[in-house]
Amino acid sequence: MEKKKKVIAVIVVIGILIAMVGAFVVKLLYDKKIEEERIKAKRLERTIYITEDCVNVELLGGNGEGRINVEINKKVFEELFKEKINPEYENGYDWLVTAKKIVNETTVDISNEEKLSNGDAITITINAPDFIINKYNLIIEDNSFVYEVSDLPEVVRFDPFQDIYFNVRIDENGEEKVDVLYYNEFLKGYPAETVFDFYTTDNKSYSVEEFKVNDEIVFVLDEDFQKLYEEVGYYPKETKKTMIISGNEKITLIKDASEISVDFLQELKAGAELNILEEYKIYKDVVVDNLELMGIYYSNKGTTYINYLVIVYKVNVTYDNGNKSGSTYVRTTTSSIYINEMGENVAFGSKNELSKSTSLIDPNTLLLIRGEKLEFIMSQIEGYSQINNVF
Repeated sequence: MEKKKKVIAVIVVIGILIAMVGAFVVKLLYDKKIEEERIKAKRLERTIYITEDCVNVELLGGNGEGRINVEINKKVFEELFKEKINPEYENGYDWLVTAKKIVNETTVDISNEEKLSNGDAITITINAPDFIINKYNLIIEDNSFVYEVSDLPEVVRFDPFQDIYFNVRIDENGEEKVDVLYYNEFLKGYPAETVFDFYTTDNKSYSVEEFKVNDEIVFVLDEDFQKLYEEVGYYPKETKKTMIISGNEKITLIKDASEISVDFLQELKAGAELNILEEYKIYKDVVVDNLELMGIYYSNKGTTYINYLVIVYKVNVTYDNGNKSGSTYVRTTTSSIYINEMGENVAFGSKNELSKSTSLIDPNTLLLIRGEKLEFIMSQIEGYSQINNVF
């Protein structure tokens, strides 16, 4: 009996010991989990997740010729760091200095920047500066993401050298002068001296004022213009061309409206209407119902080699999901109208350039669309003669 009691006592002790060990192990595991959670929370406090919102991505160029431009979104990027670092930077000058330094010293790596096509996957990596990471023991997560290229327009190849005319004239001193008259449908009426740089064949700079008949001139497309058009998918077929100024390419400035052919006016009218409709596409909530031709007006009161033709339209529109309607007026201007040696009209300068003014058509919604008040347009063309009975 005594022996049985001893065995029971031993078993009880062993059970107590096992329970104590178990409780100790459970306590260790619990403490470990608490510590892991604490470490995880502390890590989370120091972790910065960099997302696509941290950058502004811009695609330029055309499909197959595209390029990507990536810039730090300053406001989003600064706020990511500001909420993680010492409260000493909550406000004030110190934070402004630090924020500027963070943005300035952050670098962006792009896997492929040029010759991009729609569907290409570009890896963008944002590298935050070491000085801020080390100072606050920060952890940077997800600093790389994939950006898919889309919506690049199809490439258009154009000839920047088409429609260059040399007008040979005698000035008031009896000297022969050469005017470079230029209108290219892609270059929107910019004068030749703005679009091109001029050189002699031995690469010396040359100005328009120096042009003489039979001179051999090297026209070089201005780099800024080239970049401007490549950004929207227009690429020149060539950027340099040698041309000889020939007195055989004479064109004559018309003296009055009777020298403008009906076919040419029809062409200008069609171009004006197309241009107006294209311009109004930028207003997503505005639908052009119709255009009413108000008149075509001509003036020869320009300089020695400039005249003007203005086409005025009333534009009737609906907007606010078709619930409202309104009207405004626009004008297109064509300057420098000539007759070439084949008896055809040609125009240079601002061909079918839409007026840049805007007019309030609905004071309740403050909707602005391109246009002008008719009274203002008429005041601007006072003294112009109206071309009647053309259409």
